[in-house]
Amino acid sequence: MPDQQVQNLALVFVDIPTIGAIRERMGEAVARDCQQRSLALLGDVRKQYAGTLVRSIGGTLLCSFANAADAVSAGIAMHRAIVSGGLAEEGVLIRMGMHCGTVQIRGGNYSGEVVTSAARMVTLAKAGCIVATASIREQAGNNLAAAFVPLEGEAAARLNMELFEVKWKSSDTDVELLVDEPPPAEVRQRRKTRPKNLRPTDRAKPVPLKEIDLREIKPEDETSKVSDETETTEKESVPKKKRGTLPPDAKLCLIWREKVLVIDADNRVDMGREDACDIVLQVHTASRRHAEVFFRDGCFILSDASANGTFIYDEKGKEYFVHKGEAILGEMGAICPGCPQEEPGCEVLLYWMAE
Repeated sequence: MPDQQVQNLALVFVDIPTIGAIRERMGEAVARDCQQRSLALLGDVRKQYAGTLVRSIGGTLLCSFANAADAVSAGIAMHRAIVSGGLAEEGVLIRMGMHCGTVQIRGGNYSGEVVTSAARMVTLAKAGCIVATASIREQAGNNLAAAFVPLEGEAAARLNMELFEVKWKSSDTDVELLVDEPPPAEVRQRRKTRPKNLRPTDRAKPVPLKEIDLREIKPEDETSKVSDETETTEKESVPKKKRGTLPPDAKLCLIWREKVLVIDADNRVDMGREDACDIVLQVHTASRRHAEVFFRDGCFILSDASANGTFIYDEKGKEYFVHKGEAILGEMGAICPGCPQEEPGCEVLLYWMAE
């Protein structure tokens, strides 16, 4: 087991929520091209501000930066790059969530409250917006103060947190003159001491669904890959099941709409189109009682009982298909009930392991 490190970092979740609409209007080839060009632009900006790609799946990225100022400056620059690159005219909009603080790092995997809160922030952001916590605002510095506008409403009240929207359009604020320039090359080189390549996550299901306090979540740990004697299609079949090695108090965190949920040995989550399910799916290819996620024998398991099966994506974006069988969830990834992630209207559930 790799040694755990602790670092103070600023984390940014980036999502491209409009790809589905582009796919419906223009088709899969156009949507894929827009996504690839968007990710290339976002990657160029991230590198300019010495950011590290922690995890990536589909159109969702988690990036880390040495400080809040770099994270905010990079976020503003990313939005502007989408506009200046012509992608906004094609319907591409991104959204972001930011938080900073102490991050636990083991074997390239990031965990802790900072990861969970950044994930929650991106679920609160509308397309074309950046939502940041008070810690980002406090540590970003005076040069970027004009970009922050208090975010009020039901979400802030429910979370009992002070939240901010970061304005990035020059017509909204004077940020155009205030955004920090990318650090020089020698500084970027010194910063490249941070671990690389963490990975994305997906969803699961508890039975007595429990929503957790964000400060209690610490995503991480090691699991096996997906599993066993499940049905195969032209998609890749699920690998042979391995016994897990997670401790009895392991947790699995997932993002579902505006909630971050946790599953442990004492609860499970079921999903489907029925209103009685813990996670009520809206995709028409999902079954009324589609699947559930639970902890057993040292691993988190997805059990599918649906008509159309469940698509699971690992941390590298590799696709697996499980139908009327079980699959062991890896340490992070994505779950798409009823259809692959490229299908219009697909509901993507992101998950990661927690201790």
